[in-house]
Amino acid sequence: MKRSQVMVGVGVVLAVVFFVVIFSIAMRPKTDTGSSTTASSQSNPENSSAAPITINTSAKISSADLAKNNGKSGSACWVAVNGKVYNVSSSPKWKNGQHTPSDGRAFCGADMSDVIGQSPHGATVLGGLPVVGTL
Repeated sequence: MKRSQVMVGVGVVLAVVFFVVIFSIAMRPKTDTGSSTTASSQSNPENSSAAPITINTSAKISSADLAKNNGKSGSACWVAVNGKVYNVSSSPKWKNGQHTPSDGRAFCGADMSDVIGQSPHGATVLGGLPVVGTL
């Protein structure tokens, strides 16, 4: 094989690598690093170090609206703690309307202020969860 053929082959390989790298950068999902709804805070909703993701803290949530979001029949799972209403639907530990590790003590659609105070983790797990309003 001639040296010129080898050089052409190397050039083609380098061009392909260049275009693959550029294409993968261009196709990477865009994230807003300045927002409180970054992918890192949503991927682990019980991350205690993240600030709560605020959706609309000025929204007043009635007890009836809270009760409707009981995590059953496809509804969202909301819990109130110390006057704030959190959407815990994305947490893998909240299924079928209840917090699975709590043996039925913690459930969606209600004020869980007393219950969370008795839990081993306390209110620290609320960091990173979306706040949908106040009770």
